[in-house]
Amino acid sequence: MARTIDGEAFDRLFGRHLSWVLSAGKSGDRADFGGADLDGANLHAHTLDGAVFARAAMRRAELRRARLRGADLRGADLTDALLHDADLTGADLRGADLSGSEMIRADLTDADLGGARLDGACLRGATLLRTRLDGRAAASAIDLVPSQLRQARLDEGDPSA
Repeated sequence: MARTIDGEAFDRLFGRHLSWVLSAGKSGDRADFGGADLDGANLHAHTLDGAVFARAAMRRAELRRARLRGADLRGADLTDALLHDADLTGADLRGADLSGSEMIRADLTDADLGGARLDGACLRGATLLRTRLDGRAAASAIDLVPSQLRQARLDEGDPSA
């Protein structure tokens, strides 16, 4: 069962996390939303660099223009999430479910999508520079062009990665 985080608790955690990001870890705390129920959460343009969202339920979450650099999203359920223009540089998305998500113009430079599900995910204009990507999963994404794939690090797609 996913842990529930109400709006007030989220705001408190986010405030401490933002302080942590802006002070380079000298104050505040790294936010841990691991296993949380954040379905439909509006995180538009939030700065969440380095935050932990491992195994979080984030279906239909609004993450347009969110900064998630180096975030831990392993095993997160991001089905139908909106990630337009999101910065996911260096994010760990291993085993995440991104089915039906929209990652239009998202920056996935150096991100790890090993074992991630991309069924129907829209990657139009996404930056995939050195992105670890399962070749079989990439085939199930939409609006992905060969020039994007040439930048990525394709593997055969070990789901246990």
